[in-house]
Amino acid sequence: MSQRSAGATGCGRVLLALAASALPAHADVIQVASLQGLNGHITTVRHTQTVDLLPSPLVVSTPDNVVTFSLAAGDWRRLDEGVNVLSDFAPGTHLLYTNNNNGFDLNGQGSIGGGGSGPAEIQFAEGVTGFGFRAEAQVLGFETLTFSVYNDIVLLGTFSVSRLNGQHENDSASFLGARATGTDLITRIVVSSNVVQLGDHPNDFFFGPVSYVPEPATTALLAVAALAVGRRWRRTGART
Repeated sequence: MSQRSAGATGCGRVLLALAASALPAHADVIQVASLQGLNGHITTVRHTQTVDLLPSPLVVSTPDNVVTFSLAAGDWRRLDEGVNVLSDFAPGTHLLYTNNNNGFDLNGQGSIGGGGSGPAEIQFAEGVTGFGFRAEAQVLGFETLTFSVYNDIVLLGTFSVSRLNGQHENDSASFLGARATGTDLITRIVVSSNVVQLGDHPNDFFFGPVSYVPEPATTALLAVAALAVGRRWRRTGART
């Protein structure tokens, strides 16, 4: 089994011909292949914490939402592309790792523990109309990343992306994204992975910054609030 570490050499590649297919659609949500398919003002959550292990659930507040990242068990691991992992993300990308491979440090500095395990769940306190992020399996080989999209407990659709991953640092990691097309909002995403190489290796993956499009009403309220603050500041400034 091949696993990634900083400075690791690429494993032998087998040429795989994948048949091109249209992205599948469901009644109220469609899969998108890039951030351009989200149609709206995008907010991005970046994994900038500097500690090695992060608790699960991990709660991150943004100007328009609260985003919670949860594992099935254990702690998250923070990785940085080109520092302690070599994959298909752009150099310097901050990553969250399910930490299945917690028996040894990817820096070669001994055990880090944490006991992390996917699937991973991303939850939005306020429903969003679309989301997108890149992800890649920790084990080198032919990967399948699957993500299910929910509005509360209602399953809107399940999608998957398959590819032969690598260590090219060229921002080609699999893109996972979807956009609501009806009246439903997206409140939760459940992500899992699998690689078949000398056996199955499930839920051992990392992902980059998570981008989403807030509900239009939320965006409008924030704009009104910002305008009101600006006016109040101008009036206060004029008197001083």
